[in-house]
Amino acid sequence: MEQNSSLPAAAHLDSKAPLQWLFSLSSSYLLLGAAAVTLVATGLNYMVQEVSLGAVYVVPMLLSSLVLSRNQILLLALGMSMVRMLFVGDVTFADGSFRFLLGLLAYSATGLFGVELVRNRRLILAHNQAMAEQESLRAELESHLRALADSSPAAIFTLDES
Repeated sequence: MEQNSSLPAAAHLDSKAPLQWLFSLSSSYLLLGAAAVTLVATGLNYMVQEVSLGAVYVVPMLLSSLVLSRNQILLLALGMSMVRMLFVGDVTFADGSFRFLLGLLAYSATGLFGVELVRNRRLILAHNQAMAEQESLRAELESHLRALADSSPAAIFTLDES
């Protein structure tokens, strides 16, 4: 059976391996996120100005949330809000400020949500691995105790309270 060369050898056996493979591509995700921001920013400049397509910036935020920390996500959201304001067109100061703040809030919330999803997934995988390790140690201990009880010449009594 020939395996895909881009996946680790035991990716199909270990549930954690595909996730590690995913996070090892952090530079690829950052590059893809930067390309998406550039594409979205330049693409929105040439599209219809009557329709707000600022929500398209959510895609790069979600891609970047796979590899960036919380502070980096906030900086990226600030930068994306600034880039979005460059292509808004003629708006009043109040309208521009309101759009900037709403964009900053939306991009920050989306990015931080993605960061927390990734963090929780990592915590769940670590917890599952710890539980599996404890279960195997418990099974090993039970087998040792069973072997000790079977080979012991002393009688083992169990008292029933009833």
